[in-house]
This record gives sequence, structure tokens and C-alpha cells, in this order.
Amino acid sequence: ALQVVDALATGGAERMAIMLANDLADVTERSALCATRVLGPLASSVSPAVRTTCLERRGRIGFRSIGPLRSLISNERINVVQAHGSSVYFTALALVGRRRPALIWHDHNSRLGERSARLARLGSMFADRVFVVSEDVRQWHLAAGTPPHKVEVFPNFVTIGEPASPADDLPGAAGERVVVVGNLRPEKNHVGTVRAIARVASIRPTVHLLCAGSTANDEVVRGVLGTASELGVADRVSLLGVRTDVAE
Repeated sequence: ALQVVDALATGGAERMAIMLANDLADVTERSALCATRVLGPLASSVSPAVRTTCLERRGRIGFRSIGPLRSLISNERINVVQAHGSSVYFTALALVGRRRPALIWHDHNSRLGERSARLARLGSMFADRVFVVSEDVRQWHLAAGTPPHKVEVFPNFVTIGEPASPADDLPGAAGERVVVVGNLRPEKNHVGTVRAIARVASIRPTVHLLCAGSTANDEVVRGVLGTASELGVADRVSLLGVRTDVAE
């Protein structure tokens, strides 16, 4: 089995690709992971048992990287390819004109208002199965023209390892922390979480919200901090930024 993703940056799709590759290494003859463009901070989370490759794809399509991906699939005798996000289009090009393995498109994009139905139909034409992360995304795919027999909800999950001791630099008291893991983007609705924490704080004033994830979206960050201040819980909300020690 081969997981294909554009990069190993800190994000949900990238982490899911790594978790699947790591878990499959224990139950399949070979598990491989391919970053088509660059590696990233999550590369260190990949198990040594997973064959990891970076194609260093350049440009919008990256024609020069198609051959190396075809060779990887052939040399590793891959019979299932799981392409995450927009990497499905590049992966499909590498599979054209050959007896190809099964192709799963793992669609993580829940920003439905920004998406192209035509591109979704194109991706579903290439794929043997389309995994989506929620029922909302499944319904959008059906409306976009993805055949119903192809699309299936595959909820995000986490792999629970050994119990971890809390990191030393965490705000709040032990037993009073609520942790949200996810990059601060509009579709994650961190503002809604802050509103919920304000209600909790009215009966449990020692509660503390920790948000672990990228704070690159200035508009969302302003919304989160502004809402926390407006509701009187600014001292109960901490933005931790990107963390590689999520378990801790």
C-alpha cells in the first residue's frame, strides 16, 4: 500500500497519511509513503518500517516527477494507492496507460464553498473509491456528480500510543485543560469552541482551553482572541501554535 500526499507539513491530511502508513506497516507486506513536493516537520513521525520517498515535484503539475512515481509503484509492487487531497490528480497521471493498482482518493477538504464540482467529478472518475471525512462532504460529492457507490465516509481517527506525561509548558491546571488539535482555519470553528468554554467557565472557572495548531490565519486568530476577550475568558484561552508533541 502506498500513501501519496503533497508534503509532510503539520496538517490533518498529512498526519492521517502518516498514521495509515505506520499502521499498515504492521499488517501488510510493504507500506510506503510518498511526499510529491517536500518533506516537512512530520517526517520524523514516519515509522522506520515505512518506505518514504520525496519526489521534489516542481510546478503546478510536475511532469518530471511522474516517472519516479511510476517506478516507485512498480518497484515496490504496490497494489493499492491512497492519494490524499489534491495529490489524486498527479497520482492519476502516473497511473495512465498501465495496468494500475486500485486508487483511493482520500478527500479531506471540507471548505465546500470554495470547491469546484467539476474537479471533484474529474477526481472521482480516476478513483476506484472516494473516502471523505464527513457526511457533509459526502453529500457535496453526490451533488457534484460523484457516483454514490464510490463515495464513503471515513471519519478521522487518532492512534493511541503509550500514555504520555503532560508537557511542562502547558498553561492551566492538571485536570482542568480542554485541548483542541487543529490548525486555526474558519472551517474548524475555534470561535464556537471559545463560546462553549465561556459557558463552561461560568460553572467551572478553572477550565483552560489549549488550542494546538497553526496560527498563520490572522483573521481566525483575531476572531478567537477577540471573542475570548469579549466573553471575559481571555485568560482561559491559550494558542500554542504548531506542536509536534501532541500526545504530551
